[in-house]
Amino acid sequence: MKQYTYVINDDISLEDVARQISDKIHRNPHVTSVLQVIESSGTEEIIRYGYEKASKWFPNMIIYGMTSQGAIVDGMHDVTIDYNGMGICSLLLFENSTVVAKGYDCHIQTPLECGQDYLNLLNKRKDIKGILLMSSDITLFSEDFARTVLEEYPDVPIFGAMAGTRDVTNDRSMVYFDKEIYNKGIVAVAFCGDDLHIETKKSLGWRPLGKEFVITKSSNDGLVQEIDDKPAIDVYKEYLGVSENRFFYDNTAAFPILFLQNDELVGRVALYCSDGTIKYTMPIPEGTKASFAYARKKYLLSESLQNANDLISFNPQAILIYSCVTRRNFMGDLLADREFLYYKNVCSNSAFTGGYGEFLFSDEGAGLLNGTLIAIGFREGDATLSYIEPYVDEDLIQNEELLPLMERMINLLEKTTDDLRENVLQLYHSANHDELTGIYNRASFNYYYNEIFEKNNGPISAGLFLIDIDHFKHINDTYGHEAGDLVLKKLVAYVNSVLPERAVFCRWGGEEFVCIIDNINKEEAISIAEHIRHTIETSDFSPIPKITISLGVTVISDTETSHKDIFKKVDDALYEAKESGRNKIIFRT
Repeated sequence: MKQYTYVINDDISLEDVARQISDKIHRNPHVTSVLQVIESSGTEEIIRYGYEKASKWFPNMIIYGMTSQGAIVDGMHDVTIDYNGMGICSLLLFENSTVVAKGYDCHIQTPLECGQDYLNLLNKRKDIKGILLMSSDITLFSEDFARTVLEEYPDVPIFGAMAGTRDVTNDRSMVYFDKEIYNKGIVAVAFCGDDLHIETKKSLGWRPLGKEFVITKSSNDGLVQEIDDKPAIDVYKEYLGVSENRFFYDNTAAFPILFLQNDELVGRVALYCSDGTIKYTMPIPEGTKASFAYARKKYLLSESLQNANDLISFNPQAILIYSCVTRRNFMGDLLADREFLYYKNVCSNSAFTGGYGEFLFSDEGAGLLNGTLIAIGFREGDATLSYIEPYVDEDLIQNEELLPLMERMINLLEKTTDDLRENVLQLYHSANHDELTGIYNRASFNYYYNEIFEKNNGPISAGLFLIDIDHFKHINDTYGHEAGDLVLKKLVAYVNSVLPERAVFCRWGGEEFVCIIDNINKEEAISIAEHIRHTIETSDFSPIPKITISLGVTVISDTETSHKDIFKKVDDALYEAKESGRNKIIFRT
């Protein structure tokens, strides 16, 4: 496999690049040739002109691509467009591999329907090693396409980018394949071959800063109307001093928001604001807990440097990189080019571009990404011994010289933020947990109890258990309060060992405990209660020879609306258990 990358600009015309590509193909007959074309003007006429020429020169070549927020190669960012446009062409020549590609017009089909059609085209192939995905239109999100394909190919990485455009408030993004141009579409390219290997890398580098807030109103088109039940713009005004104006993107791009998605930290960049509503590059679900992000330039660079050096052992023959333009806006052209230089050290013809967002559905990817750089390494055959030395960036090595004032201020801000976050977490834990036993307290129980009623869309059937230690006053009087405390701690450990994971177990007060378990019926509730009772009766509580408990149990249904009546019912059941001999269970309907 081989890769060649060309830049089209004032000095190198489309015809010049075509001649060089023809020469490479002539020197490498009987290969599968694939050309990725990134165009930065967002001008449909230029793209059509290029396609007309390319289809005549290379009738058998697979050509796909997208528009970008300025093509990126060695500082060639936002170069003045001439008639032929400014773009990057990356030629991939596969000796033993093939591709399966198709473009979709999402004015006609939904991403889900496109994904189903693409699965039919793939026809259950077993040699797919990776799928490249490109999409256009900032209101179109291709997650449904990717998820549909992943149902059939869960171990195949899906990667790519959302096409960009120079003016974020005037979306002219496009993707293209087979002479068709889509201003709201998806292009998918599956790379196939038993001898083909693909390695993916993801670099983020942003870190959460300050208060965590909640997305309280949003929609699937990337619009966020409310944050913490206030107009979304209010958070930006309060924390960044940013108002709604034409410089909104420029003022906020260096502060994406971060949140967990599929247990991975991901970012979202705000594009613009209208009437207090903020448009993000990709959706943020309601209920998401997020915070503003910040970065030092060395954070972004260090992560990319590590990933690039890690790719050396993979020994790629080609690298395709898709990077969020926010990184370039934040670092500047010089450092952004250095970030790409790390990968060019591994593969000299690596190709780079930037759009509105990135895709990486894999073991290390979280799906729809933003503010991220993803690098895709390709290789045919086994990895040979690489003689490439890891790149060393001297500027990232800590020295003992006088630090710039800004560096010292960031250090202070970071440490102060970490301390505050730790204090908040400690206060939160103290407010919601019992100090002695470490389990939830009464306030937490009330929260989870109410959550069952508020969030359950279907019928409710939850088991409620009130537990009391028999003769606990006698234990304290006989063995002392330290022994009594030890009994409480041991009891909590024993009960937790037999409860299902979804159970919420809390200290109600004194020697009383309460537990609620969603989605269980009467028979299951009684069985769990008996398991708890028997476990305590047969467990070691030395120096106390034996401990028993009494339990009041009921099952809550959605027909019961009075919480006071529910708790009176289970409290009466516990009272009956204690009055009728203790060490027993009483169930009340």
